[in-house]
Amino acid sequence: MASKELAHWLKERKELIMVKWIRAVRKASPGTDALLSTRELGSRHLEALYDAFVSALETGDYSDLEAILEQLVRDRLKREYNLREVLVIALELKKTCWEELVKEFPSIQALEYLQAADELFNFMTIKMANTFTEESFAFIKKLNKSLEQKVRERTQELQRAKEELERIDKAKSDFIRIAAHELRTPLTLIQGYVGMLATEELPDKERIRPILQGLNKGIKRLESIIRDLIDVSYIDAEVLTLSLQPVSLPQIFQSLLVEFQPALQARRLNLSISGLENLPLVEGDPQRLKQVFYNLLSNAIKYTPNGGSITVTGELLRGEQDFVHIIVKDTGIGIPPDKLERIFDKFYRVEDFRLHSTSKTDFKGAGPGLGLTIAKGIVEAHGGKIWAESPGYDEERCPGSSFHVLLPIKAQPRKAEYIQQIKLPVKAVIFDLDGVIVDTAPYHFQAWQKALAEFGLEMSEEQFRSTFGMRNQEILRTLFGTKLSSEQIEEIGRRKEAIYRELVYKHLTPMPGLLRLIQELKARRFRIAVATSTPRANASLILRALKLEHELAALVTEEDVEEGKPDPEIFLKAAEKCLASPENCIVIEDSPAGIKAAKAAGMKAIALTTTRPAEELGEADLVVENLAMLTPEILESLLEVGKQ
Repeated sequence: MASKELAHWLKERKELIMVKWIRAVRKASPGTDALLSTRELGSRHLEALYDAFVSALETGDYSDLEAILEQLVRDRLKREYNLREVLVIALELKKTCWEELVKEFPSIQALEYLQAADELFNFMTIKMANTFTEESFAFIKKLNKSLEQKVRERTQELQRAKEELERIDKAKSDFIRIAAHELRTPLTLIQGYVGMLATEELPDKERIRPILQGLNKGIKRLESIIRDLIDVSYIDAEVLTLSLQPVSLPQIFQSLLVEFQPALQARRLNLSISGLENLPLVEGDPQRLKQVFYNLLSNAIKYTPNGGSITVTGELLRGEQDFVHIIVKDTGIGIPPDKLERIFDKFYRVEDFRLHSTSKTDFKGAGPGLGLTIAKGIVEAHGGKIWAESPGYDEERCPGSSFHVLLPIKAQPRKAEYIQQIKLPVKAVIFDLDGVIVDTAPYHFQAWQKALAEFGLEMSEEQFRSTFGMRNQEILRTLFGTKLSSEQIEEIGRRKEAIYRELVYKHLTPMPGLLRLIQELKARRFRIAVATSTPRANASLILRALKLEHELAALVTEEDVEEGKPDPEIFLKAAEKCLASPENCIVIEDSPAGIKAAKAAGMKAIALTTTRPAEELGEADLVVENLAMLTPEILESLLEVGKQ
């Protein structure tokens, strides 16, 4: 019903939406296309695309839309559009529709209409990307055939074809990285607002409760997709960070058994695990290895019909290097022999994605096609190997599939290879937390005021700002001296942090430019650390809420050091955990005490004017207003200063 109502509304608003949409598309158009009038650009398939989109919404028939999308992509390819310039056509249509919907309807109703068209927007984006890739490859194949006559020409054109393939692959990688970054920040905001709505006493709360539940379900699904996209971008760039420690594979599978139990019961699937209890501990990253086997079990559940079985077995293989061999076998529909290697490619799926649901456990439910890609990347980062075996694909006989994982008992060879690849010495960027990753100073001040008031004490804003960078005990001793006993200092500190956590959790948003900068730094092989005077419980809360805990090579908090800033200990410990020497580290701080600590540690320092004016941060090597002004190139240049 919502789809048909939206289609009717789009017909009535066609002229207005077309004008705004085409203007947005023109801005992203290359060369002379940007100079075309709205009417001329609209005649290049955009008006037909709009009409086909509305028709598909109204009838559910995608055939006309599919044909127009193919024609549009071919036309754009002839005029040297890149993938982003093609995809922006669908993205800007969605954005324009949303902007006009919220002008006429309440936000919740507008969101319901947009959700009704979500599947269609996804279809358009994926169809355009696939057509772009297919047409590009078709062009390259055709080109290669014409080059067989002359050796010299063939060599030149093969080189051109290679560059084209690299451009397409880079376009895909760039799209993954940019999409993950662009989606992550607004998703954090949406999550925060939905959480606030869920806790507020609203007059019509019972009516909107199902809507909030639906939003939360969608948020969790999108979070999962974004995490997968980020993991794939790290695997592509070979900067996936592993925290190596002894890992018990039986414990991982017992945890997964509990996690998948509802799905197994609902689908009447039998999961048996044997041969793991006698396996030795494996050196690996427990969270990443759990991710591997979660993806393999999820895959087995999805492609095994109701009433089937899944078995997990393990064995120790001894040789020059000892390996653990894990097999996940199912009685599912199987995999065609010619697809056994391709299933590990990004976004690859054996069947038409429109025949699948997006559930992680429904029969033939399909996600974005990244689970096996991520599993392969993680296993290979540990120095292991993963592959699939199957007699073939048959939904009637269900020949089944088996996935094999070889993990070395010691992951050192692969770890050493990674260290070689990142070209030591290691470079690291060490972020302060408050005022750099998040601006929570107002909530710290409110928490201090409330906690101190309970003890009949006060703190002015000037006093608060004079203590930036200090730990709680140092703050209380500095301001109140011997008035407070050690027990009172500890009690006030605990109370302040409890109040702070309650205040800040509802208002967490990353500083502008943070997420983009972290991703770009990791792509340039910088290691990322956080060093903060904040208690570990608060730091972990903030990093977890911002989905940053897995991005870090190190986290150092007040519990890890004897002295607070301006003592350099906290930054030296962060550098040590990153395996980086101080001269190859950059600290990003917002307080004079933090800048002094960085310089005392022998590191470069960048100051943000989040909480202090620039003139108070003069010891820093560079002072900027916000993180959006920083790039990896600027940081690399800063490291080189003084090394000449």
